[in-house]
Amino acid sequence: MAAAPAPGSALDASFCAALCTRLSAAPDLQLPSSLCRAQPQPAPDAIQTFLQGLLQRDPAVFLERYSSLLSGSDLKGFQPLRSNYEVNYWLDHAQQQHGQTPGQQQQQQQQQGSAAHSSGRSKAANKTAANRRLAFMYQLEQRREYFSESSMRAREPLVWHEYIGQYEGQPPPHAGPQPGDGLGLGLGFAGSLLSAHDEVLVQTRLQQQLQEEECQLSEQEENESEDEGPAAKSQQQQQQQQQQQRQQQERQRQQPNGDAAMQDADAASRRQQQQQQQQQQQQVDMSAGAMRRRRQDFLEEMQSRFLLGLDGAHQEYADIDADAALDEAWAAQQAQDAEDAYFDAD
Repeated sequence: MAAAPAPGSALDASFCAALCTRLSAAPDLQLPSSLCRAQPQPAPDAIQTFLQGLLQRDPAVFLERYSSLLSGSDLKGFQPLRSNYEVNYWLDHAQQQHGQTPGQQQQQQQQQGSAAHSSGRSKAANKTAANRRLAFMYQLEQRREYFSESSMRAREPLVWHEYIGQYEGQPPPHAGPQPGDGLGLGLGFAGSLLSAHDEVLVQTRLQQQLQEEECQLSEQEENESEDEGPAAKSQQQQQQQQQQQRQQQERQRQQPNGDAAMQDADAASRRQQQQQQQQQQQQVDMSAGAMRRRRQDFLEEMQSRFLLGLDGAHQEYADIDADAALDEAWAAQQAQDAEDAYFDAD
């Protein structure tokens, strides 16, 4: 079986020889370390042999390395290899570079460098803003009010319902004035009225969010039903009819033996009662540990929402991200975390 011709064999032999001879004398020619291992400055004949071998073996790599040293007439000699995708790419790249003046090339390099520098500054700014938000969140946690369960529930009642409310049912106690705070009976009564008003607002918002979620689910089901088409609907109707027929046949088989039917009904009733009792017992026996985990998950969800900038209705993120005083708080927190980790390791 004959060997496949080299990719560069389509080039004119005299063109290749003249090009490699001229490039071998170029002072800034980059050469592989394997060629320079024997002597720091290889002989021109060795360089020319290397260039000719590379040009015949892989002309795309030849253009990638040395296209900046080629003239416009040199590039025209590679036209027979235009059908090669890689050669075509590097030819277009080299011709584009040759079409620019030195000033334009320098301007392009400066623009690329400026874009890279701008991207680096943008990443650094984003990281700084994220650290400041985290430091501000630590301060909010120390004050306790913002990340108390009642406050978080007031901000996002649906999220609280999904994590806690649907399992526990009772809203958390309001973090307002408590009896014995020394605030006076009148202020305590006003605080109670305010708490009741706030609870009404939270319940109203929760119902609105639940309705919106239900509407969205209904729309999705309708869209899925429409996508199914008449054939799928007809198949569902047939399945329902078959199920109804099986149930009717089962009832007919049970009718002649009334005692057996009653026994089965009693057994089914007992099983249902047992299942209800088990479910009630599971609800009663929900451990405090499980609820603690749910509360922790709820807290982490709300912290994540704060860090992602989803609390814009309650926080001025522009002020937080621009507050350089938070950098010191962040550094102190990092040092404290490192110290805690060191002693925990011991």
